[in-house]
Amino acid sequence: VDTSLHSLSSEQAEFFKAQTGIDDDEDLKRHILEVQAKAYQASHSQWTSNITFLRLNLSNLPVYEHILELGRKRPDAVLLDIGCCFGTDARKAAADGFPAKNIIASDLSNEFLQLSHELFKTTPASCPGCFLPGDVFDPALLSIIAPMETSLRRQP
Repeated sequence: VDTSLHSLSSEQAEFFKAQTGIDDDEDLKRHILEVQAKAYQASHSQWTSNITFLRLNLSNLPVYEHILELGRKRPDAVLLDIGCCFGTDARKAAADGFPAKNIIASDLSNEFLQLSHELFKTTPASCPGCFLPGDVFDPALLSIIAPMETSLRRQP
């Protein structure tokens, strides 16, 4: 892991400080590099070795404001972040006003999704949106299943 690649734009620094609650630049850098090292150990991926997971890709696209507007105007609008790595774009969209309950972020690596909670200092319960590990090309990932019973009965 090359720590010299760590460089946040002012927009990224503002976002990560707001999301993590870490205000000090050096503390934030240390925190990010600690999580990056764990992610690299788990995957040896280019996404973690060059800190690509910190980029705010979606919010820099010309269509971003339109996406946020759809989320505000249409209660059934869904934002899918496929191949989300740490879900940075999904979290940014939620922070910018897209309804978190309508965001689904998915990645092949469950480790990335778990480390996302460490990076952003959240838990599955406190995190906005839904993180779904799996292969989006596998029909079973989003298949409809029969509802579970509403009560759990003890067997004698």
